Amino acid sequence: MSLTRTPRLVTSKDDDGAALLTVIVLTAFLVVASLSMAFITITNLGSARSAQQAGAAVDAADAGLAQGVAYLRSNGLSTINACSPTCTNEPYGNSANPKKITINGKAGQYYTVWIEPIAPYPANKPGIYRIHTSGVAGGPAARAVTVDVSVTPFKVPIGIMADTVTGGGNAGVHHESILSTGCIYKRSKIEFDGIDKAYGVPAAVYSSQVINDDAGSGQYCPNTKKPLHETTSGNAGYCNSSFDQSKYDMDLNGGSLVGTPCYNSARAEFGNLPQFNDPTHIAYNFPTTSKIANDKALLDMFGLRKPPFTQAQLDQLRTIALSQGNYWTSASGWTSPDERAAVMYFDLAASDPGGVVDLKDLTGWSRPVDQSATSTQCDTRSLIIIIEGGNARLNGNENMFGSVFLISGSPYGKIMKANGTAYFTGSLYANELDLTGTADLYMDDCFLANQSPALADVETFNYREIDR
Repeated sequence: MSLTRTPRLVTSKDDDGAALLTVIVLTAFLVVASLSMAFITITNLGSARSAQQAGAAVDAADAGLAQGVAYLRSNGLSTINACSPTCTNEPYGNSANPKKITINGKAGQYYTVWIEPIAPYPANKPGIYRIHTSGVAGGPAARAVTVDVSVTPFKVPIGIMADTVTGGGNAGVHHESILSTGCIYKRSKIEFDGIDKAYGVPAAVYSSQVINDDAGSGQYCPNTKKPLHETTSGNAGYCNSSFDQSKYDMDLNGGSLVGTPCYNSARAEFGNLPQFNDPTHIAYNFPTTSKIANDKALLDMFGLRKPPFTQAQLDQLRTIALSQGNYWTSASGWTSPDERAAVMYFDLAASDPGGVVDLKDLTGWSRPVDQSATSTQCDTRSLIIIIEGGNARLNGNENMFGSVFLISGSPYGKIMKANGTAYFTGSLYANELDLTGTADLYMDDCFLANQSPALADVETFNYREIDR
């Protein structure tokens, strides 16, 4: 029997060496690939961490921008205007040592913020400010950003505005005007003096209805017996200088002053002030007429709107009052605010309709009248009082400054009996204003330089990441 042998594969030593070399090369490749993948992974993790920190730093810087805007809304502009960028006691105005705020969370996270006036408000309308912030995210990443802010005033009256004004006694109005969409009663009992500091015209009465020296009530008085601008005698009736500064009064019955002693008389009385020679200013060659044809003409003349606030603006003021703890639903039992830019909101329509807020109960908001913006007695705080669905009383030796707005129509919105030697500096807006007393109402440069930031729209633009 024969045996069949299976052939055996014979390899040479060269083949063994080639296989070993292949294994070594493949192993080396895998090692290099693994190291490369590890390096790429570590690098990507580092990049991701850096990107995360950079994003967190930008977020921190953006939080600084929001903080800067909040500061402008709640603290006013006077300090920033006066000393930024080198303020010593106000970090928001100190570029070398800005306000620093630590962010809760990871240790080392914070942002800094300071504000630079570019075109300060209220000298410029709109005012322009630049907020500078830098954010740090707890590591080496840091980002710096800026944003510009415009500050535009609401179209609210600065001075005295009411639908009906009643004079009596010996009320004085100093360096501000009475603006009205209704009748003025007992004009001879209201004394005016000086230039209206807010609008640059002589302080006087400007009404789209009738100014008269008759007694009465109500927004309209077609049958008054003592109109200031008596029209039956022709042109001479349009120039009436019977009362304090009444030759500057304007109303529905007025007319052209050409050829009368009133024409362009402000220049002679108050000096050759720039506004009397500026064709773009309402005081140009003032006065040329004593007529205001209608409500729109009055509002356009002074750049106002009626009602003074939009609903969105009222909501904004209410929100500020709530955040400050100055929101009230009763005309009594309230406390005086202590914020630098305080907003009080009396929402009385539902719970206390017709309630009377007695302003003599306000404490901490008095100063001498007729102050310059640089006077040591100039108080740089601001106060707004909104009364909805109620009334107010200003008397009893009160001395206060602020802006008071009674925003409801009849039967509410009355400022009652401004008497008892009350002194008030600022703005009053009401449905009815009773001046049958001895109150003195003032406007001064201190008030104008420190108007409430809550009465302005604050908008941001021109966002920049300055280190990118």
